[in-house]
Amino acid sequence: MREILNYLWRYRFRFLLGIGALFIVDGAQLLVPLIIRQAVDELSAGIGTGLQRYALYILGLAAVILVLRFLWRLFIFGGARLIERDLRERLYTHLLTLSPQFYRRTKTGDLMAHANNDVEAVRRACGVGLLALADAMVMVSFSLAILLTINPKLTVYAFIPFPFITAVALGFGRVIHRRFQAVQEAFSLLTEKVRESIAGIKVIKSFAQEEGAGRDFSRTNQTFVERNMRLVKIWGLFDPLIALLAGLSIGIVLWLGGRAVILERITLGDFVAFTAYLGMLTWPMMALGWVVNLLQRGAASMERIKRLLETEEEIKSPRRPRPLPGRGRVEFRDLTFSYDSGPPALQGI
Repeated sequence: MREILNYLWRYRFRFLLGIGALFIVDGAQLLVPLIIRQAVDELSAGIGTGLQRYALYILGLAAVILVLRFLWRLFIFGGARLIERDLRERLYTHLLTLSPQFYRRTKTGDLMAHANNDVEAVRRACGVGLLALADAMVMVSFSLAILLTINPKLTVYAFIPFPFITAVALGFGRVIHRRFQAVQEAFSLLTEKVRESIAGIKVIKSFAQEEGAGRDFSRTNQTFVERNMRLVKIWGLFDPLIALLAGLSIGIVLWLGGRAVILERITLGDFVAFTAYLGMLTWPMMALGWVVNLLQRGAASMERIKRLLETEEEIKSPRRPRPLPGRGRVEFRDLTFSYDSGPPALQGI
């Protein structure tokens, strides 16, 4: 995680501007239900003179949200893209320094997975992860404070399903993380299989091994599809379950809040505002669990990239090499050479 923080610090001003714009957007969104509450209460009292003014307030807030939402996307997601660019360039530059021996013992598919999937996971952690964390902190804290001022008892009952939303997001996130890792491994194997087939296509054609190579590729591709389907199934169960829990909270508010309006414990405007704030809380409460897994995934990917970047050159070239004396003649006497632990490629030369 420290490596990710170092990259965030590199573009700290950009991210600070983005988070600042995000906070203003959240504040503007939190004001809208309060304006609607006031308008509804005035309508209930038979006063409609201020509706145009309230409509202009909401339109003004919408304009502010439009502009600043563009800015926070530009700063936060743009900063994450810059981190992605720097990480790819650093990784590519380092790969150029490694010896052929490293590439003989390392699969190309693994390197492709590092350069694509792992870098993508780091970018999502720095972009969507940071955004969701900051947004959830602001929306949950301020929405909860406003709900408590409207009706503390109703707030307690309405919040009963919300810890389960966070728990479901956290639990499903762990399963999704494991299955995502399995998909990445299958992608690495599939990439390596494609590379081997393209590189050795002359051998495959020469020995008429098209059917065998096709069956081998189909098995690898089928594994990739099956692992993706397992990931899709868990996502398919996750969304309806979250919607069920959020709907349960709304049902509690409609039941208890509706009775409170009838008994005149709260106004109709309070009820409308309460429902609006509750709807705003569904995503942040879900994000609190989801963002933990997103950051964990980014940290794990960054750790794999870091291990690759820490691979040292087997032969280090000096910055200013000295010219070697001699006439440049090469002489072999009883030379025997083999690749790794394989049979001798040259013997007795």
